[in-house]
Amino acid sequence: MIKKILKDALKEKLPKDKLNLLPAGYQAIGDILILNVHPELQDYVKIIGETLLQLRPRFRTVCLKEDVIKGEFRTPKVRVIAGDKNTKTMHKEHNCMFELDVSKVMFSKGNHNEKKRLCALVKNGEVIVDMFAGVGYWTIPIAKNTQAKRIYAIEKNPISAKYLRDNVKLNKVDNVVVLEGDCRDILKDLDFGVDRVIMGYLPDCSEFIDSAIGVIRAGGTIHFHTLVDTKKLPNTAFPSFSKIAQDMGLAVLEKAVIVKAYNPGKNHVVLDIKIKKQRIKDPFL
Repeated sequence: MIKKILKDALKEKLPKDKLNLLPAGYQAIGDILILNVHPELQDYVKIIGETLLQLRPRFRTVCLKEDVIKGEFRTPKVRVIAGDKNTKTMHKEHNCMFELDVSKVMFSKGNHNEKKRLCALVKNGEVIVDMFAGVGYWTIPIAKNTQAKRIYAIEKNPISAKYLRDNVKLNKVDNVVVLEGDCRDILKDLDFGVDRVIMGYLPDCSEFIDSAIGVIRAGGTIHFHTLVDTKKLPNTAFPSFSKIAQDMGLAVLEKAVIVKAYNPGKNHVVLDIKIKKQRIKDPFL
């Protein structure tokens, strides 16, 4: 839809052979729009951004996504191409408010339906660990929309951890404990079993499976996020989890869900994995 509107608005300003390359959509986070633009349109990004603001006046800033999100802290690489230079915003979703800076921390609107599904799974009184909490995109909806007893939200990135604390206060939730640091180190000191563990780190969090199984109680669920080739079913990711988990717990795959397309060759999937046997910690370790 937006592509046709942009084509009509820019037909006198762009070469005709470039019009079909205009973006078909955008990501709206708060009052900021984030665009992916075809390489052949790089010389026209400013006019595209300015036109988009005219067409969508409720937004104040347009950013160009310049690279894929990568690195340990999943830092976005975006550049303002039109409007206000301030990249901080307030985003509302699932009856929750998220304060963030789109140039410094990740926030994916493509996880919208998965957040809703996850909240529906949480039972009253659950104790939950969010191993890669970010700014709270899993933790805050659970805290706000379920009767979870406690959520331990762990985040290593200091900038994300700061926004996580701010968002806990902003949403007035009192059942969240924010823990800053490496989840592997923090979970070593957790001396009780939890009901649910969220492993929402992409592209791969296999090296953290041991830590997740170490704190889950018998009958608890691990939500393991990973990437799967688009030509394969989402449940094909389970054997790798099972292989790593052997001798630590009896893992049973309950459900495999495609969250969203990650790139042209990969899907972001989540596995709901039931742990049937609690790992017994060695008291001498």
